[in-house]
Amino acid sequence: ADIPKGWGSQIDATHTDLVIPAEHTLNGKRYDGEWRTYHMHPGGKGTAVIATLIDASPENEKNPAFQQALKAWEELFDYHRYQCLFSRGRRAAEEEEEEVIDNDLLHDDNTMNAKTNSPLSFDEYRRHRRMQQGDGFEPLFDHGDLTDPLTSKGRFNPYHENLMPSIYFYGYFGSLTEPPCYPIATWRIIDTPMKISEQQHLEMKRLLFEHMDENCVYTSNHFQESVARPIQKNVKRDIHKCTCKNFNSDAHRKETGEYVCDSLPVLPDGQ
Repeated sequence: ADIPKGWGSQIDATHTDLVIPAEHTLNGKRYDGEWRTYHMHPGGKGTAVIATLIDASPENEKNPAFQQALKAWEELFDYHRYQCLFSRGRRAAEEEEEEVIDNDLLHDDNTMNAKTNSPLSFDEYRRHRRMQQGDGFEPLFDHGDLTDPLTSKGRFNPYHENLMPSIYFYGYFGSLTEPPCYPIATWRIIDTPMKISEQQHLEMKRLLFEHMDENCVYTSNHFQESVARPIQKNVKRDIHKCTCKNFNSDAHRKETGEYVCDSLPVLPDGQ
């Protein structure tokens, strides 16, 4: 991404995560979640965080770009669950326990191959679990060029237009929102929320709240379906908004030669 503040021309994205609900408001409204991509400055000057608020509604259609991310997280969710099942089985065998451990995990998921009486491979386990849930089974990725280590799991753009519907944002300098909340973050809050379906919202919460690591330990410390820091008051913090008066998109500049606009576009009522 092209980051300002004299940090250089391009800084790679390090990771993307989700927060439920959003930790920022837009025009006083708190949204269902927040999609955030982090860019760490290689020289230690801080991190730029580009955040899109998430609007989930039964009226919204499924967001295909967001679904791609959900599927990738679902694969990790399933793999850790698979590791957990065998970890518990090994511990039970080592302790010579005769009792059944967690009926729900061991029997509903069924990690054994009925024909060979041997443990299922992860792909077999995933296929079995998806069929049980009525989801069918499909490959998560088209691996494409396997010689390219950066794209061997398939290309993913965290700034797809369905994930970042606008290039304009509210910006401020602040802190990270997880302890110890280092004050090193340059925030960009995109001025237009992304839209996802209600089903995607439910799946997002399931993957976050019900995830267990390979040792069968839940990784979420959510409370009342929230992993977000409480909304903070703005105490004399400078917040600026970037619009087309500051810059136009590269495509618009190439087409028209205009680097900025003279006036902001007129939005329909209520926007």
